[in-house]
Amino acid sequence: MEKNQKTRIVRIIALVLFDIVAINLAFYLSYYLRFDRVSAADLAFIMRHAPFFTLTSLVVFYFFRLYTSVWRYASTDELIQVVAAAFFSTALMVSYFIAFQITIPRSIFVFWGILTMLFTGGLRMSYRLLRHLSPRVRKPKIPMRRVMIIGAGDAGAVIIRELKNHSQLNSLPVVAIDDNITKRGTYINRVPIVGARKDIVRMVKQHKIDEIIIAIPSASQHEIREIVGECQKTGCEIKILPGIYELIDGRIDIHAIRKVKIEDLLGRDEVQLDRQKANRIITGKTVLVTGAGGSIGSELVRQLALYHPNELVLFDFYENSVYDLQNELSRNFSVQHYDNGYEAVGNFDFRLRVFIGSVRDQQRVHEVLHETRPDLIFHAAAHKHVPLMEGNPKEAVKNNVFGTFN
Repeated sequence: MEKNQKTRIVRIIALVLFDIVAINLAFYLSYYLRFDRVSAADLAFIMRHAPFFTLTSLVVFYFFRLYTSVWRYASTDELIQVVAAAFFSTALMVSYFIAFQITIPRSIFVFWGILTMLFTGGLRMSYRLLRHLSPRVRKPKIPMRRVMIIGAGDAGAVIIRELKNHSQLNSLPVVAIDDNITKRGTYINRVPIVGARKDIVRMVKQHKIDEIIIAIPSASQHEIREIVGECQKTGCEIKILPGIYELIDGRIDIHAIRKVKIEDLLGRDEVQLDRQKANRIITGKTVLVTGAGGSIGSELVRQLALYHPNELVLFDFYENSVYDLQNELSRNFSVQHYDNGYEAVGNFDFRLRVFIGSVRDQQRVHEVLHETRPDLIFHAAAHKHVPLMEGNPKEAVKNNVFGTFN
């Protein structure tokens, strides 16, 4: 059994034992609060009925997940679980005494429910409180990175909470920025909201910020571009929470944060690919990609491979890059290779063929087309560095014009 599993079982057993003591202690104290004392007869009565209300309470606690919740992250939801569990336990206890026509003061039930909730909930919430206070007690071994959060909405609040809960990240949320003027001067989890995007540079200097996290998943690319432009003036490391379209499962946590990508800085919304249409065009077809080893061609090949072509044909003049791409596809897909007419047998994502040659060689182009008979051709064999090719116009025309003509 793994160490983590053993630890989990020990924790559950400890909680059950504590709850057994808490349930019975609550019943004992309920009598004490009602009568200012507990007589020998009362104690005997408690002991006689203790097995029932102890067992039923533990079963209720189990069904309300009081033994499976992660209490280090306990919040309002977990508190509601504790209150509901205590309420249903009390209701069962009342039903038990009514069913057997046992009469005791009704205030006993009220005291017992409240005390059970306080004892069982108090222990669980105290664990959350201790974890919350522990980062303040222990001194970090290395200086904490001071973080500014841009966006004081739900996403920003989650990121602030996550940074505080994960001390191993060594990041301290210091201030938040939001354009909503009504939030100015308020706090999120003790982190002050100090200004709008126009104040980013000034606040970075004032609070000695090391890192900026943009937490506005609903923002457009235009807004993100403006915010990143302001952040770049500070020299801080910039990270971003992905947009809504990337957070398909609704998950927002510290692991979703990434560095700013070029797509975030487009002056427009990203064009979304019609995947159903692409499926209809590519699936089951023979697809040829020229310039397959280049930066554009290789990415085309990677994307095409996801749409289950029947055969993928790579055509490139430079064997090193296309060889690397061939190996990459073999690692990531179940590929059937052609090698001197030999065909493997089995279940494959697609068949892969590689041809070395130049689009400027008309005969070689005709050979490849005649042998493969492609349904689709993606032509990416071109010189694309404009300033460089302006200095070499003959080669540009030979490759980009006549190669395309071939």
